[in-house]
Amino acid sequence: MAIYGEVFGERPEISAYKPTPLPVSVPIPLSPALDVANSVHPTALAEQLLALMPSPAPLSLLIRLMFCLKPEKEDWDNPDFPYVFSHFDKIFGDDNIENEVFDLESLVQSVSKPMKDDVSAESLAEFVGKMRDLLGSNVSIPMVRR
Repeated sequence: MAIYGEVFGERPEISAYKPTPLPVSVPIPLSPALDVANSVHPTALAEQLLALMPSPAPLSLLIRLMFCLKPEKEDWDNPDFPYVFSHFDKIFGDDNIENEVFDLESLVQSVSKPMKDDVSAESLAEFVGKMRDLLGSNVSIPMVRR
């Protein structure tokens, strides 16, 4: 070893490498209040954290915004944000839906924003049917149950 160019000590010769096991760490269990994986109500912690905010958005909306969809640039400036939803029921809940012509772009655009929690099962089934028809699949898709 050298310090500022001066030899401090000779390096010992290594004759053979002797592997040593890595230390074993013992996992520390989480407090039941924080362990959402084993909780009866796994969203309780998130709901408690939201309750600390003055006017929180519903947890279901926050989950959709966080994990599913990135809002459009103009949505951020919308005074109703984050309560900006797709017009899904207006598009697929209409009586004249059979006469509508859809392409892949219009179907994707119809689900580009979060859907409200109260979207009807019939509207979802109609959307799935239009997508199936467009993609040409002969797979039978069961009706969505809520």
